[in-house]
Amino acid sequence: MSLEEYQENKDGKYMFHGSIHKLDSLKPMKATDSNGTLANIDTAIFLSSDFLGAIPYAFKDTIRECSKGLPWSFSVSNSKDNPIRMKMKNVRVDPTIEGYVYVFEKTGDMVNDPAGSIQYKCYKNLTPKQVLKVKYEDYAKYFEIEK
Repeated sequence: MSLEEYQENKDGKYMFHGSIHKLDSLKPMKATDSNGTLANIDTAIFLSSDFLGAIPYAFKDTIRECSKGLPWSFSVSNSKDNPIRMKMKNVRVDPTIEGYVYVFEKTGDMVNDPAGSIQYKCYKNLTPKQVLKVKYEDYAKYFEIEK
């Protein structure tokens, strides 16, 4: 499959997960949410049915690390209709950073939560079909940085 075909994902056959780490497989991990949103607090692998929905997570932890000492904040959109996928404030961004998007074939073990969103969860270990290296500069138009 090409990157363009994954981005279109017309038949909903694929799920995506963004990370700064390149791993052979993923296991459920404890996730927290600074706003206390219950759908984001769980021990699971968090997935997106939308390729661009996974992109912020390929870079977020690196940006947070580069922004130590600043009162940074992040807001990630959970909507496929929002062209801005992540809003950031008080951050340092190196446009040359890279991350990874994991591609999985959709299975019945992946639960849509919250229902109707692009967010899915899986409570079992997963091995990706493919791991794509992505560059921040190629997706910068999907991010908004407030001063």
